[in-house]
Amino acid sequence: MIEHLIFVFVLSFFGLLVSLRIYALQSAKNTTCQRAYHSKYASLGGFRSAGLGVFFYLTFLIQTFHALQSQNISLLMQIQAAVGIAVSAYLAYILFVKLKTFCLFC
Repeated sequence: MIEHLIFVFVLSFFGLLVSLRIYALQSAKNTTCQRAYHSKYASLGGFRSAGLGVFFYLTFLIQTFHALQSQNISLLMQIQAAVGIAVSAYLAYILFVKLKTFCLFC
């Protein structure tokens, strides 16, 4: 189980880095992902989706760190992982079907 948690920790860290990169790129004018960054789907409740991604991955990283120390995966962590997968699938649908575009970072 500890190997799985280390793998999740590393993935969460990279997810945080990618979210921070997207957050920085959303403010740039000359990016290849303009269509996705400036669409109506780029924010939720006044928050940029990349900012929400930073929050998600940061909290998940912290939870994974605690799970590594206690060697116990909390129910909250399991729910957050399931919600993260569902949101990622929904955003992929938006990107490919609604916006008809591809963004390497999204």
